[in-house]
Amino acid sequence: MSNKENYLRIDVKSNAIDSLNKSFHFLSNHEKDLFSWKWFAISFHHAVHSFMLIALQNTDCSGIWDRCEYKEDGLIDVHNSNNRLVSFLKAYEWIKNAERMGGFVGAEPFKSEQYHDQSMKLLNNRLRNKFIHYQPLWWSIHNQYFADIALPILEVVEFLRCHIRSNFDKNEQESIKQDLVKIEEILKSLNKKNDLSKETFRCRLRRYRKKILRIFQKFR
Repeated sequence: MSNKENYLRIDVKSNAIDSLNKSFHFLSNHEKDLFSWKWFAISFHHAVHSFMLIALQNTDCSGIWDRCEYKEDGLIDVHNSNNRLVSFLKAYEWIKNAERMGGFVGAEPFKSEQYHDQSMKLLNNRLRNKFIHYQPLWWSIHNQYFADIALPILEVVEFLRCHIRSNFDKNEQESIKQDLVKIEEILKSLNKKNDLSKETFRCRLRRYRKKILRIFQKFR
């Protein structure tokens, strides 16, 4: 978070909130700049990962590491370069585990459906990783593909928001909620536009077939 001293001050909460807000920012600009879809996928992935880490993290900073080093006093050395945060997909598996989600009073594990699992894998493997570790290739992605992946994941983030809201003040909670609502509205409106486009295409195809049929009948 910026301040008068020109320093960027950031913590786990502001990091998650900023990434979600940037997701909305890029998504809202997709009609003007198609490359916004790339940045939406990257920032949205980062936002989801950040919220999962907040849900999994214990007060001593444990619960979020795949590998970590400890200091002499027994606490985790959070600045050690050998530490490795839990990956996106492993964090997703952990938020479905009751023991892993025991850091908050009354917290429950996320009960996923197959479409949640599939969307999380696609966001991580097919979109974010391919954009971050881009290899030279021709790649065309329909905007509906982004929407089909992101909409189910919004349910994951909403679940996390409800279970970690005590970590955020009132303004932060409202900011998260509003960004989720606005992202959902854009993605659902995209669904309606694409459905209309499909119907328009079907109507034109039917007219074209009738026209061709009349031509064939004329020359029979």
